[in-house]
Amino acid sequence: MQALIALSLVQGCGFGIVVVTGVSAVAELTPATKWGKGLGLYGAAVGVAGIIGSPSGLWIADRAGFDWAFIAGAVPTAAVLAGACGATAIRPAPRK
Repeated sequence: MQALIALSLVQGCGFGIVVVTGVSAVAELTPATKWGKGLGLYGAAVGVAGIIGSPSGLWIADRAGFDWAFIAGAVPTAAVLAGACGATAIRPAPRK
C-alpha cells in the first residue's frame, strides 16, 4: 500500500508539471488573439485523456491483467518520448 501511495504522489507531481508546462507552451506558441482557443484545445486534450484513460486502464486490467494494462500505458508513452527526442525546436509565434 505504501508503494501505491508513493507512486500516486509521483504521478500527481508529474501531472502538475505537465499541466503547467503545457499551458506555458500554449501561451508561448500561439498568438495572443488565439490563446482562448489554444488553451481550450489543450484543456480538452488533457481532460479527455484523463476521463478515458483511467476507466480504460481498469477495464484492461480486469479483462487481461495488470501486465497488459501497464503495456497499454507504456507503449504510447515510449512512442511520445521517442518522437520528442527527434523533434526539432519550435519557434514562438510573433507577438503583435
